[in-house]
Amino acid sequence: INKGNIEIRSLYEKRLLNYKDSFARIYDIVSQLDAIEPERVIFKSVNVIAGVMETRDVAIYTCDKNSQFCRLMAASSVNAKKMKKSIKISDYQDIYAKLVKQEIYVNSTLDPNYPAMVGATYKDGALQTVIMILSLPFENNSLYEINIFGVLCKLVDKTMDRAYMYLENVNKSYNRKFDGIMTAEAFEKLLQL
Repeated sequence: INKGNIEIRSLYEKRLLNYKDSFARIYDIVSQLDAIEPERVIFKSVNVIAGVMETRDVAIYTCDKNSQFCRLMAASSVNAKKMKKSIKISDYQDIYAKLVKQEIYVNSTLDPNYPAMVGATYKDGALQTVIMILSLPFENNSLYEINIFGVLCKLVDKTMDRAYMYLENVNKSYNRKFDGIMTAEAFEKLLQL
């Protein structure tokens, strides 16, 4: 009984000391992703995902909604760039099948030609970005880590939605008669903000 109590106490001490799952850690992740421009969100996301998932090899591809081609936008390392700069996502059938169902792909066969994990963000049900973790420490390949990666993909998804919504609203505020000039009402609101 005493040995069991010591193990439980040790486990809880580690949880307190390692604040990986704490609200402070979640706040830190969300604040790092806080950006208005979609490009900045992508570059910040690479660093956040690499840090949380404890890997150096993260790549983010942006997808064209009218085709299945994706273009490399950001990578955290040279190894993360080992896949092509442009890929046709449907050529990777296992990955594509999971992403279409809005699920996380896990390379359970340890195929060296495939990333360790792949998730995505979506805009109106279509792929917007594909987030790849190319290598992952063996001990980080668990259901817990898959769930963490899924949550990170959702956080990036929400941040991207907000960034694109901001850009759409900015574009609506410009007077179409005079390209590049804001309407008087929009300019007044901007000044008030």
